Amino acid sequence: MAGRSWRWTSGGAQARCGGEGEGGGRVEVRLRLMSNSFPLCSEHGICVRGHCIFCEVDNAVQQWVKALPADELFAAVSSRINVLLTRYKGKFLHYDVNNEMLHGSFYQDKLGKDARAAMFNTASELDPDALLYAPRRPL
Repeated sequence: MAGRSWRWTSGGAQARCGGEGEGGGRVEVRLRLMSNSFPLCSEHGICVRGHCIFCEVDNAVQQWVKALPADELFAAVSSRINVLLTRYKGKFLHYDVNNEMLHGSFYQDKLGKDARAAMFNTASELDPDALLYAPRRPL
């Protein structure tokens, strides 16, 4: 039924910046639900895009992430993007790499003016066939 009317779906909350948990200050990616949905989407011809690897808006960033010093935040950001894009290479056709950059600047403020470019460059290196974008408001 879904395949008849839907052409695209989003990884949703599982891929968003809030899709992680605190594990002693380490990134713990919880993506089982999303991983399990790929066969169903493929079976019905539904394309999947990754929504919001990172989100710049302060109120969307979890408290434990906000509390990280810059060096640990950099490590967490690197871990998150590497885990996601290595695990899902070729499965997501699009990635919203860093959501709400016009309305927030959490990662840029904490990691420096080159942080955003580094996120996009890393995403491009890890999944070169994926289309990378940065919407200005939630889809």
